[in-house]
Amino acid sequence: MQRHLAWCAPLTHAWTYIEPTRSRARRAVVLVWLMSVLYNLPRFFERNIVVVTDPVSNVTSVRVCKSALRQNVAYILV
Repeated sequence: MQRHLAWCAPLTHAWTYIEPTRSRARRAVVLVWLMSVLYNLPRFFERNIVVVTDPVSNVTSVRVCKSALRQNVAYILV
């Protein structure tokens, strides 16, 4: 029963002897979340948004282009 509750509901289990496990589980979830954000942070800088206006038709369009970071071969290989 204890293993089932620890596996199925580690953050909501209310027994007192599971409390240290609950705090460790929350810390582990926060740590994994922060590490994933830090790992994927450079991906936000791989693209640039460019606004292009056609002078003849006066139409404005938005394009997403590769940045210098994305075009760097060493960055892509690492």
